[in-house]
Amino acid sequence: MRTKLMVPGPVDVDEEVLLEMARPMEAHYGQGWAKLHWETVEMAKEVFLTRNDLFVIVGSGTAAIEAAIGSSIGGARPLVVVNGGFGERLLSVAGSYMPAVEALRLPDDGPIPPEAVDEALRRDPGIGMVAVVHCETMTSVLNPIKEIGEVCRRHDVLFMVDAVSTLGGAELRTDEWGIDLCATGSQKCLGAPPGLGLVSVSERAWRVISEGNVPGWYLNLNVWRDYAKRWEDWHPFPITMAVPAFKALKKSLEMILEEGIEATWERHRRASALLREGIRRLGLGTFVPDEWASPTVTSIIPPEGIPPERIVEHVERKHRIRLAGGIGKYEGKVFRVGHMGPAAKESRMAEVLWAVEDALSELRR
Repeated sequence: MRTKLMVPGPVDVDEEVLLEMARPMEAHYGQGWAKLHWETVEMAKEVFLTRNDLFVIVGSGTAAIEAAIGSSIGGARPLVVVNGGFGERLLSVAGSYMPAVEALRLPDDGPIPPEAVDEALRRDPGIGMVAVVHCETMTSVLNPIKEIGEVCRRHDVLFMVDAVSTLGGAELRTDEWGIDLCATGSQKCLGAPPGLGLVSVSERAWRVISEGNVPGWYLNLNVWRDYAKRWEDWHPFPITMAVPAFKALKKSLEMILEEGIEATWERHRRASALLREGIRRLGLGTFVPDEWASPTVTSIIPPEGIPPERIVEHVERKHRIRLAGGIGKYEGKVFRVGHMGPAAKESRMAEVLWAVEDALSELRR
């Protein structure tokens, strides 16, 4: 019996998407492939809700993040806002390109207050970019991207968002919310296998990137744009594309658009609400209140005296459902349920709740 993945990525992949991975190999160049490539890029733009340039990079979501930060940091000194472990990762990525990166560290048990970002930008007018994480999967805190984007526009600075664990599952309107650089990965809410990073780039961001000194080659967005223009009709990227993963991504995007992006967000929201209500009825706690909880992952506090890893182990052993433990400072304090992509269904939440209830019953004996 196959173990069902209910972790914060990777996610179970629909059969139609998996079948794309099994098709005969084909070359990643030529007019036919270029057509498939641009069709996929246009579909991704619909999911991002953007008209900006968009690139599909062979690599994880972190590759897309590094491409965004590394390509722009030479022309825009960043303020990295940290309210969790993945904010720390953003800071680490930025710090690998620039030794003195400004960090705004905030408590990790709540969302980023937009007014704190506004105050930081007022204090340091030399900042040219704000970088934040949409969802901190360690805690399941969802940050107010729309409101932070408004602050960035008032200060005329670039806005970079790590949307690896939300894009396709939580409301995110790239252009409307003023996101200049938006990065995600294929393996979470997009419902495709791991291996591809996606990043959108606004015209404002291009002006900064083109004026700065961009190091490196593989993750240099100038290089990707150059190939997209020069070899547009046969090889519109600078590397060997991961053909099976790319075709699987195309199918997953088709399925999202067939459902409708707002309907997809609503499906994730309903699944999250059902799980959170059920968890509380079982006597467990949710790490954050509903008003700032992500619709893509839930961090759960176990009952006193029951280690979260025991719940995770029981659920996988007896019910073949893989949950996630806490990581970093939350190891041994919480466990997490991912409800992303195809797993964001009320029926799946019911299975998880039954399995957790069974685990609690056995572990309390």
